[in-house]
Amino acid sequence: MIDSRSLDPAASAAEIRSLIDDAKRAATPGVLGGAVDRPTDVSVGWFRPNESRLVPNPSPLSVAIEGPGLFALERDGHREYGRLGEFRVDVRGMLTDAAGRRVLGFRVNAAGQRTSGLIPIQVAPDAVASRRFSSYDIDARGLFAGSVTRIDARSGRATKSSIPIARVALAVFRAPERLALASPTTLRATAASGPPTVCAPGDANVGLLRQHALETGLASLEDDLKHAWLASRRAELQTALAAASDDCLRTALGLVK
Repeated sequence: MIDSRSLDPAASAAEIRSLIDDAKRAATPGVLGGAVDRPTDVSVGWFRPNESRLVPNPSPLSVAIEGPGLFALERDGHREYGRLGEFRVDVRGMLTDAAGRRVLGFRVNAAGQRTSGLIPIQVAPDAVASRRFSSYDIDARGLFAGSVTRIDARSGRATKSSIPIARVALAVFRAPERLALASPTTLRATAASGPPTVCAPGDANVGLLRQHALETGLASLEDDLKHAWLASRRAELQTALAAASDDCLRTALGLVK
């Protein structure tokens, strides 16, 4: 006889809710984190480049990493890393992500070559104040540039030129699966992950950027739905077994009488 006390419908329901919540994360761009079917100290498989899925985005400052690497971000003096390249220029001219974290990169010269170490990317304050740039974009190699529009006095025709400002950095880790969650879309380094190696898009061992695109959340939707279905069937079986066990017990008690 099955002991109905060993069957826990509440635990099964909680497992199903957890699996469904994890599956929902796959629809959120850039979401990272541990999955319910993985050890708690191992992140979802975003670090496997072949699993990346991209969705189009109209913003010229939206970029996705095609291959290894993480964007380096900073907030309140703390360094974070992520795959969500949903960037914008704030009122101070800082290049930030949607949550206000500063995007880190390198100063460049007129040819787009690096001239500094890792720093927060910022448009020169005088350029912001004068609204020198009519728009901004980031290319496949991470070059962040501002567009200047000039009107020819004689013809009245407008010409646009691009002025390099900085180059977005990418970080790679020896053991990226051991990074720890800092937020739903960012991670922080740990002793197990090791320190980052900072590169630029297109350098050896890191990916290029896809313009006008964002990376979707990398929770495994197929696996989560499969596990949710199996958990649901298991819960139904537990309920049926519990009911059968109760019927058997009532029958046995009736025979004793």
